[in-house]
Amino acid sequence: MKFSHRRHVRHDSGLFVRDTPMLHSRDDCEPAGPLNTLTDRLNTLLNSSGPGYILPLCPSTQYYIQAPILFFAQNQEISTIGYPYDDDRASLVVSGPVFNGTGHTTAVDGTCQNCSGVKLRNVQINGTRLGASPTSGGANIEMGGSNSDQLIEYVHSFDPRSWSCLHIAEGALSCNNVTVQHNDIGPCGSDLFQQWADGISVSCQNSLVRNNTVNNPTDGGIVLFGSPGTLVENNTIYVENNTLLGGINMVDYLPWSGNYTDTVVRNNTIAGGFATDQPVGGEKDGENNEDVIIKYV
Repeated sequence: MKFSHRRHVRHDSGLFVRDTPMLHSRDDCEPAGPLNTLTDRLNTLLNSSGPGYILPLCPSTQYYIQAPILFFAQNQEISTIGYPYDDDRASLVVSGPVFNGTGHTTAVDGTCQNCSGVKLRNVQINGTRLGASPTSGGANIEMGGSNSDQLIEYVHSFDPRSWSCLHIAEGALSCNNVTVQHNDIGPCGSDLFQQWADGISVSCQNSLVRNNTVNNPTDGGIVLFGSPGTLVENNTIYVENNTLLGGINMVDYLPWSGNYTDTVVRNNTIAGGFATDQPVGGEKDGENNEDVIIKYV
């Protein structure tokens, strides 16, 4: 049930002092409390509201979820009301239990059988790994599957518990035409051996990955698992204090059996290993105090 906010006067008066609306629950978005019903409430709204439903999240609000939020029908949307682009975006915080290397890793899942056209827009996804070892499971965001025409835009995804900040899955090799644009991704993963994580992982044909910024990934900045017909352009990938194994990777044979037909990568910027020391006369290369490097591009 939604909570109505208290009415407030337009200005201070002798009888009333204007209150601050943010101190009260809003009636145009879903509240983050009570916490013990939050995950079930959000999922019930999606699975009971039908195609085209928009799940409205409140600005500057953290939603501590205990399990993935699941798209349920075509053309549904999860977004922050007002579509902010900065820290005013609502945050879905991965908070479910982890035990013995397995547990809750995914905040949003759009891979259902009827998930064509779903949209994830203007939210933040906090994977809350917090320096722990990787947890076996899905990415912060799992989209794609046997669907078409999905959209992920203006999303900040970072610190995944598992292997990627954002994964577009292939389904039965029938995922088609997913757009990933204007997102700010990372940091993702750790420098420690086999504790890395990708920024954006794409295994969907005829997709578009453009105008994204990927900061401090550790495995691949953008990784294409085949994805025939996909265009990757105008993205920026950079590392400041991590070691990155690959900027843009197109090396995986599975699941598309090495099919990179008509996959195009162009006009992207990959940067890292910036010198942090003072320049010395005659020196060709500077040092980085974090030993930052991109090993393969």
